[in-house]
Amino acid sequence: VTQASGDAVAIIPLKPFTAGSSYINVLTTGLKDSLGRSIEPSSTYGLVKQEAPLITEAQLGLQGAVNSYENVVVSSGDITKEDIIFSSAMTIQSAGPVLGTIKKLLAASLQEPALPTPALQVPEQPMVNVQQVFASQGVEVSAAFSGVQYQKGSIMLPMYLGTPTGTDISDLSDTYWQGMCDNAVAIIGYKAVAGDAFPTDPISENDGLCSALSDGQLRDLGLDSTRHLTKYNSIPKVQSMANVPVQVTKPILPIINGVRAQLQLDPIAMPEGGWPVVIMQHGITTQKESMLALTAQLSIQGFATVAIDHPRHGERGIDVDGDGTDDFNATTGSVLSYMNLSSLLVARDSLRQSAADLLGLRLGLNFINDTTINSKDVTYIG
Repeated sequence: VTQASGDAVAIIPLKPFTAGSSYINVLTTGLKDSLGRSIEPSSTYGLVKQEAPLITEAQLGLQGAVNSYENVVVSSGDITKEDIIFSSAMTIQSAGPVLGTIKKLLAASLQEPALPTPALQVPEQPMVNVQQVFASQGVEVSAAFSGVQYQKGSIMLPMYLGTPTGTDISDLSDTYWQGMCDNAVAIIGYKAVAGDAFPTDPISENDGLCSALSDGQLRDLGLDSTRHLTKYNSIPKVQSMANVPVQVTKPILPIINGVRAQLQLDPIAMPEGGWPVVIMQHGITTQKESMLALTAQLSIQGFATVAIDHPRHGERGIDVDGDGTDDFNATTGSVLSYMNLSSLLVARDSLRQSAADLLGLRLGLNFINDTTINSKDVTYIG
């Protein structure tokens, strides 16, 4: 539906767009001014909608796009080209192809040495319970938390977000995800032009990896300077590897069974395959430690838990200038460190990084060096 908005026209969708689909927006002579007169196309649009070839390469490119839009629209038979005063096209983003590719990359890492495989490591450490953790922060909790063991681990995860070089929020604007390879459309176009000169063998290690991971459809030949991630280029570039702190909790049986007895519940024992585990995800602007409030009830029911911070939260803040204080941390500082409204690409990719981190954590659980945790029985809360 359309409606006036000041001296402009607002086009308001009546239902959500379909992810990954393309849409053509068209204005027609049905749009009238306050005197009831039909609006005419601008001189520029009137020029590029003509079918007689224009002069410059840029003009020809725009003309070809506009002609193609109008041809699609008039093919329905509802309007004619003479009715159209403006047209444009847009493609709706979709997180599916890129996150689907990340899942495939994680699976491929089990056989491909060039792709690191995440593995959750929990070193030996003194016995600490969650009640003691809260007490160290000056918080009193019930005795049930003394039956929850608290451990610190770590996992190496690929960071697809870039690292800022400055300390201002605006310095995050170019840290969005980028493609590892040239997009498939550029490759097809170059191959058609180059003919026999097209390199069949990889020209670099990354070029070879692009080809191997895409069944030869993607290459790294320096053709695509923007490296935007689309359905034609869905392999993200690993900007760095992050050593991510992991919070682990497990039931301490004698104490937990004492709590269960007080609740008139039967005692439990660790299952033969180890404790089932719950991956816990905190909310934006908090931190993984905020999820400790759930661990007593989960331990009473016989669950271990693992949790990590969102990127640029908690222990994963970024200290650019090395002064000991995070310059970007959505937990202790501005939420814009994560949900960056000055660059919606960064805001989108912060969320994608969180999802990718969870995929990596889930895979890394399979390689945890703790036999008391059952990596095959995993649930999620967050």
